[in-house]
Amino acid sequence: MRFIRPLTALGSLALLAGTATPASGMVRVPTETGVTATTITLGTHLPLTGPASPGYKDVGAAIKAYFDYVNAKGGINHRKVNFIVKDDKYDPAQTKRVVSSLILQDKVFAIMSGLGTATHSTVVKDLNRRGIPDLMVLSGYSGFANAHKYPDTWPGFPSYIAEAKIMSKFIADTDSLKSLKACLLYQDDDFGRDAAKGFAIGGMSFAAKAGYNAALLASSGVKAQIAGFAAQKCELVVVFGVTAATASAIGTAKALGFSPTWLASAVGADKKTLDDLNVPKALLTGVYSPNFLPVAEDASDGYIALITKILGAANVPVTSYTIGAVNDAYLVAQAIKAVGKKLTRKGLIAAMAKAANFKTAAFVPFKGATHQGYSGYYIGRYGADLVQKRVSAGVYETDSGSGPVQLSTFNRPAAPANLLP
Repeated sequence: MRFIRPLTALGSLALLAGTATPASGMVRVPTETGVTATTITLGTHLPLTGPASPGYKDVGAAIKAYFDYVNAKGGINHRKVNFIVKDDKYDPAQTKRVVSSLILQDKVFAIMSGLGTATHSTVVKDLNRRGIPDLMVLSGYSGFANAHKYPDTWPGFPSYIAEAKIMSKFIADTDSLKSLKACLLYQDDDFGRDAAKGFAIGGMSFAAKAGYNAALLASSGVKAQIAGFAAQKCELVVVFGVTAATASAIGTAKALGFSPTWLASAVGADKKTLDDLNVPKALLTGVYSPNFLPVAEDASDGYIALITKILGAANVPVTSYTIGAVNDAYLVAQAIKAVGKKLTRKGLIAAMAKAANFKTAAFVPFKGATHQGYSGYYIGRYGADLVQKRVSAGVYETDSGSGPVQLSTFNRPAAPANLLP
């Protein structure tokens, strides 16, 4: 028989959260996983190595640079952020392993800016089952915005369906593009399948389509696919994939003497990353791509000036990816701040639902209540100076369904004096 010692009156009181003894006046405040009186632990999975690492390997360093900046200014509600980055190599099996480690060993309070559609799909269900905030996922996969299925998840990009609809609208509205023979290169997973849905809704048809396997990018690139497009005499090639795929496509076309007009997805057209992948600068001139943030070269933009300063102080490259990373960290910091001193996962999830009230650098609103996140893009084009300039009539907004593509009327809030929450 097992005997249980009765609790003394004093011991009973000591176990009650939020109670105090008259003698000490001390209050025991219940704590949340990943939160102490002085710290908040956040984590992420990113491709520090592997086929998607070009450009994206700097995202974690950019987020850490932002939180280090905030920590140096006193933190968030007097707590400092500990940000942990783990390499998943853009391999779904590795993603499951490293996220499990973040949850069980590092005891993170929340996951933010986990990258990739196929990779994050392996952990999103478990994160939501556990009630762990899953914020600013670096994917535009529309499934992550399903608030009923994933109530604790918010994507950090506009959906790929919306992006493809906007591309379709831009092509149809642009005289120099709408008559060209168009072909589509896409990543052969939910990333590319979302794009296919968007193009279908947008009424865009292609003379040829070819998918690529992300795991094979480092070894074989997209040489066979581009050779097929050259044989088809494609005049406009839309690349809906990561930057390494865009680089391989442009490089292969150059070797074949094939020179179509290029339209690359928002996640696949960072100038510095393409340069690092040895794409000749001359070949980048004229490349179209969507964007929802100001470009890195726009020093007149108040947000860019602040973000560039933070990145520069930490020796982190200034790219479209690192600008987006700091912008995401700023939004998450505002949500944490809004919860107040009693920081809980449920409180943070509730704050994210009201994120439309937060400031960001984006030219479109963040729709936290619907979990859609950002809602649209403008279209930019690289000039001879390799600066992306807006060429669309304005900023387009749309949804992931059959809704129309319309010009946005959103007025972005002015940049703050600093980027503190």
